[in-house]
Amino acid sequence: MTFSVVLTSLAAIAAFALAFQVSGLLGRALSAGGMAREAMAVMGDKTLADEEKEARVQKAALGLFGAFFRILLLSVAILIPSVLIVLGADLAGLAPWPAVEDFLLSWEVIIGATVLICALIWWKR
Repeated sequence: MTFSVVLTSLAAIAAFALAFQVSGLLGRALSAGGMAREAMAVMGDKTLADEEKEARVQKAALGLFGAFFRILLLSVAILIPSVLIVLGADLAGLAPWPAVEDFLLSWEVIIGATVLICALIWWKR
């Protein structure tokens, strides 16, 4: 493992963490979870008529579909800076893509990056 592979990998991880934080993806996902909980509460509400329940649950379903696509697009967008860093390093001859990929997919790096990103998210809250 060369220094340039490790440095490129760390830059890609940092870009991912920054993009994740800036995107607000976590807030959107939590909001979608709230919509689902509200829909479940509506379905269990004995005071509402069936027509009212159906209308509210359909509205929640549309909101959840929209949230799904927003989360999906944000997830792809979050990966773009990291991919560009690795691609740039590969094209510049600094760090071959397969070597960076192998390093990033090692269990040590996955666990370390996950713990670090979770700690940063917890610290920012």
